[in-house]
Amino acid sequence: MVQMTEAALFDACRILFGQELNLNRDFLFYLQPCGAKSAYRSKAKQTHPDRFADAEKKRQNVLFHDLTSAYKLINTFLEQREKGHILPLRNSGPRARTSASPTRPRPPASPAGTFYAGDLPQRNLEFGLYLYYRGYISYQQLIAALVWQRAQRPAIGEIARRWGWLDEVALRHVLTSRGAFSRFGQRAVKLGVLTPFQVQTLLRYQQNLHKRIGQYFVESNLLSAQDIEKLVEELKTHNQKVAVGRRSASPSF
Repeated sequence: MVQMTEAALFDACRILFGQELNLNRDFLFYLQPCGAKSAYRSKAKQTHPDRFADAEKKRQNVLFHDLTSAYKLINTFLEQREKGHILPLRNSGPRARTSASPTRPRPPASPAGTFYAGDLPQRNLEFGLYLYYRGYISYQQLIAALVWQRAQRPAIGEIARRWGWLDEVALRHVLTSRGAFSRFGQRAVKLGVLTPFQVQTLLRYQQNLHKRIGQYFVESNLLSAQDIEKLVEELKTHNQKVAVGRRSASPSF
């Protein structure tokens, strides 16, 4: 298992997503493989040495190597996080520039294609990821929205305690178990204090309590309410086309 520092991960994220990132542990907690892969492919197209004249190739080779190394480090982190193998990250001092809480960005609304330059994935998407892939928001803004949304709802551990599924001792055991970046439900199932069915029930109930993520983008002046309504309909159309395509591709007997 690879032990890594916050500074190394934050440096890798800046290479992949841009130097303007306001990084913190919430970003690492919510970062998904699809987001890292999309950012890497977009940056790789921009920095690949084959796109440059011979005089620029040496410099671009270095940049492309740094980009690939950053992507590999982030992938290693994500793989270990998924398995619940992440140990508490070492803070190596001043280089780990973090903020106590994510700032809420308030730039003007951006036209599609401003941030993400790749193709829209042909798979079912949630609304936040759809906005990112359409280029309306940056990946950092997506993370900030998810953090905001999480703050609007009670933790599933607290819900489980109120329902009598966990007592205080079991709740503390899960909260203090190793794997700071693995989700509460995963740790609870691994420790045997909740069943997968109970975790799914808790998550469905929790989802009914939080505000819709589109409200964050409206309150942050990133998009208007009319933009959100239009994009929700576009997302429905996209997901319906994906579903139809899957049914068409499925073998019939």
